[in-house]
Amino acid sequence: MSYYIDNVTENEYYELINIWNQSMSATHQFIDKDDITLLRKKTLIDMFDKCDMVCIRTEDNSIVGFLGVNNKMVEMLFVSPLYIHSGIGKRLLKFAVDEMAANQLYVFQENTRAVKFYEEFGFKIAEELPVDPITNKPNSLFKMTL
Repeated sequence: MSYYIDNVTENEYYELINIWNQSMSATHQFIDKDDITLLRKKTLIDMFDKCDMVCIRTEDNSIVGFLGVNNKMVEMLFVSPLYIHSGIGKRLLKFAVDEMAANQLYVFQENTRAVKFYEEFGFKIAEELPVDPITNKPNSLFKMTL
């Protein structure tokens, strides 16, 4: 199957939210469900409008992953659970770095697979935030930079 990177339109935000929900359920078990709801309310829609949004699509135009970059910060990178470990995240991150000049991101410390993924790409831990600024709970975040 071939994939291509494309821009996201506002009328596709609902599809992005579905991917975000599925991805969070599959990869962020360490976050309380109420906090996930809070993160969704406080970040997603707001961030969609603040970020340059791109997605990766299948040949039939289905979105299987997306990312948002704002001021060189990867604010979000999510892949449908059916496509995790298929190279989708790597293609999106490479696009963010090469085409959108992204050079920093935040990742939950407990999300060890994501931390390793970013480290393999060349990101390094620059700072640790002991409290999530959105939920104000002790979910440690790493700020990672290239």
